[in-house]
Amino acid sequence: MLTADGLLTITTGIVSAPTRFDNTGEVQLAGPTARINTNNFDNLGDLSGQGRITGSLSNTGNIDAPGGTLSIDGTLANRAGGLITLTGGQLRVSNQLFNLTNGLILGNGTL
Repeated sequence: MLTADGLLTITTGIVSAPTRFDNTGEVQLAGPTARINTNNFDNLGDLSGQGRITGSLSNTGNIDAPGGTLSIDGTLANRAGGLITLTGGQLRVSNQLFNLTNGLILGNGTL
């Protein structure tokens, strides 16, 4: 398990956490080749940018796709308190997208 509780910026390359990645801080995927390899990404903080997460994502924090494409290769569950904002970017989910009770999706972009 890997926990990010500060600022983590990935411009190119791969960060690997084979079983689980917990974000309670801020993760910025700052380029199309930025990638996080994990089975489960648990976002309680801020996730933004363009790049790829190779596992499933559970969101109770904030996800922002401001430009380019943010790809999730598994299921995305936007849970209570979770906010997904599209500010001109594209969010691609390879599996299923669940916007659960009190989850919110806002903005202008492509989902």
